Amino acid sequence: MIAIVPELAAESVSVSVDFYKNLFGAKLVESVPDEKGGMIWAEMDIFGSRIMFEEMNALASEFAGADTKAMACMRGCIVFRIESVDVAKSIYEKSKEMNLSLSMDWKETDYGTKEFGVYDPNGNILLVSSK
Repeated sequence: MIAIVPELAAESVSVSVDFYKNLFGAKLVESVPDEKGGMIWAEMDIFGSRIMFEEMNALASEFAGADTKAMACMRGCIVFRIESVDVAKSIYEKSKEMNLSLSMDWKETDYGTKEFGVYDPNGNILLVSSK
């Protein structure tokens, strides 16, 4: 089996883990603790897919020539394709209850999806989309 697993730089892996648990019901698969009782790295399962988070300085040190400033500028977009519109809408409602910053309000697109976008704690856009 081959899997593509995104690894996102995180200012705080623990904050990211809590965020994805609370919004999506993600499960922590494994983690590496830091010396302060938090996490330096974590892998999570979200709807059967995997995503990893690594503390920004640790991730930057893995790549020759990379620096923390360059890592801080990295932002991405992850699309969550949800089969059920009701499930997608419940995630939208939960994001509003959590007072999260939306990158795009709930809308129906001209290509037949219903979707919204929200920022994670690291500035990545999470697009939740359903047909």
